[in-house]
Amino acid sequence: MDYVAYVFYAIGAFFNFAGVVGILRMPDPFCKLQTSTKNVTLGCISIMLGVFLREIHLGLLSSFGVKALLLSLFMLITNPTASHVLARACYYAGVPLWEKSVTDHLKSRKEAKADE
Repeated sequence: MDYVAYVFYAIGAFFNFAGVVGILRMPDPFCKLQTSTKNVTLGCISIMLGVFLREIHLGLLSSFGVKALLLSLFMLITNPTASHVLARACYYAGVPLWEKSVTDHLKSRKEAKADE
């Protein structure tokens, strides 16, 4: 079971590293938020699953393993939600999109709020 946990650790480390590379390579905050949120969420959940698997002793769950599962669930719910809120706040605060962005789905909503 330890080797399976090590595989989850390696997967998690890979996705966390890919999230860091995404933060460094992407041109605007919106793209950075997207890459970092997806990769880091998957990476941290993989590491927490590895911790859970390492904590199973003789078929019994330890409190540390259960906490790792609960933390994974918490991150699965809150990380994308927080990223979405940050991206909307950046957009409505006037942070410019990348000049090669193709679509702006919130532009009509922003203009409608400005007209009110």
